[in-house]
Amino acid sequence: MSLDTNNINDIPDTKANKRGRPKKTSNEVQNIKDTILQAIRVVFGQSGSPGLTVAKVIAQANISRPTFYKYFKNVEEPLNIIIKTANLKLVNCIEVDAKNTSELIPLILLIIDNYLSWGVKEIDIMRSIRQELLAPTSIVAAHRQNTIESLHQIVKKTLNNNNKIFPDKIIFETLIMAGENIGYHMLISPDINNLMKYRRDLIKMAIALFGDDKDWEDALTQHDLFKL
Repeated sequence: MSLDTNNINDIPDTKANKRGRPKKTSNEVQNIKDTILQAIRVVFGQSGSPGLTVAKVIAQANISRPTFYKYFKNVEEPLNIIIKTANLKLVNCIEVDAKNTSELIPLILLIIDNYLSWGVKEIDIMRSIRQELLAPTSIVAAHRQNTIESLHQIVKKTLNNNNKIFPDKIIFETLIMAGENIGYHMLISPDINNLMKYRRDLIKMAIALFGDDKDWEDALTQHDLFKL
């Protein structure tokens, strides 16, 4: 039996007629990813890493499990994006503002103020971040070390431009830990009087750790900021 080539166009093209869901646009894909990332923020903010599960995330995002796994391998992957992005925002703000000063006190003040401003924007996950800052296996702890290294380099560059003493990394991290603790409490229980007091206390610590006589003299002349 031979094929009638005259009627070949009448043969159905099963491939061409196969129907399925239309391919999502790049904006639609990004919207789904953003929905998942926001759900991760909510669950992480409520439960921390130990309570972060795919089941909770898909319930919060109102999506199916296959949809989640289409875009992320596990919950750690989107959490890593959230923490990394948040920390980069903090570092970038401080780096930009630090270009306008070479003095220790203004530098410490801008770090404090940027941290508090950043913390307000990240307040929904701040409690969980604080709880996991020093947890060895936490994504938060891993990014914290990168952030401290970045801030250390910013301070090093800024102070070196004015021939200031370069702070040892361990000493610098000690000051950061104090700032994190004070900053967290100021964010959770805002009090303008306590905020001014703790800003002064952090400046005292900074000068004591890696300041010089001129920094003490400068501090004492700023009566509205620094009182002993």
